[in-house]
Amino acid sequence: LLLLLVFVVRPAALLVAWPVLTLWWFSPLLAFYVSQPLTAFARDLPSEARRELRLLARKIWRFFDTFAGAYDHYLPPDNYQEDPIPVVAHRTSPTNIGFLLLSTLAAYDFGHLSVMELLERVERTFETLDSLEKYRAKIAGSARNRAAAYELALASGRNYIPGDQISYYVKATPKKVPAYEAAKFASEFDPQNRDENIDYYVAKLDDLVKKFSSVTTVASAPKQESLAL
Repeated sequence: LLLLLVFVVRPAALLVAWPVLTLWWFSPLLAFYVSQPLTAFARDLPSEARRELRLLARKIWRFFDTFAGAYDHYLPPDNYQEDPIPVVAHRTSPTNIGFLLLSTLAAYDFGHLSVMELLERVERTFETLDSLEKYRAKIAGSARNRAAAYELALASGRNYIPGDQISYYVKATPKKVPAYEAAKFASEFDPQNRDENIDYYVAKLDDLVKKFSSVTTVASAPKQESLAL
C-alpha cells in the first residue's frame, strides 16, 4: 500500500523508497529470526584447563576478599600497585563496585562463600553507599552498625555525598574502643607526634597474611595403579 502511495504521489522517489519499504515489509520476519533462542553448544574442557580457570577465579576473588574489607568500608580499591612498593589506591568507582558485586556472586557460585556470607558482604557494600541522611536513619533504627567514615563525616559538618573519599586513621586510646570512636582524619596525623594504634594495624596485617597464605596451588592427586596378581 505504501509502495502504491509513493508511486501515485511521487513516482520520482520510488527508486529511493523501494529499498526502505522492502526492509520494512520484511522486518517482522527479521525480528522473529533474531528473537529465536541461541543453540547452546556444550564443550567439555580438559581437566587441566578447568583446574587453571578455577585457580584464576580463586585468585580474582582473593583480591576482592582482601582489599574490599572493613578498612575500605567494603568497597574495592581503584588499583593495587605491586612495584616498586605495594600501594593501595583507596578510591573506587561505580565500575569497580560492579566488579566487586559480580565477583562476590561468582565466589558463591564456586563455593567460596556460603549464602549468609554472600548476603552479609552485599549488604555491607550497599550500606557504604548510603547518604548521610540514610545513615542517620538506619543508626536511629538500629538497622546497621556505626562506621568510622560516616561518623567523621557527620562530625565535620561537611556536605559529603556517597562516593566521596574520606581518609582516616585509628589513633591509640587508653582503653579498647570501637574503631569509629578512635578514628581521626588523615590530614590531622602529625608525623612528629605519632598517635596511631599500632596493635590495630598489626592485627590488620596479620589478617592479610592469613588471607594470602591460603592461596595455594592445589596439587593433583597422585595416580594409583592396580597390580595384577
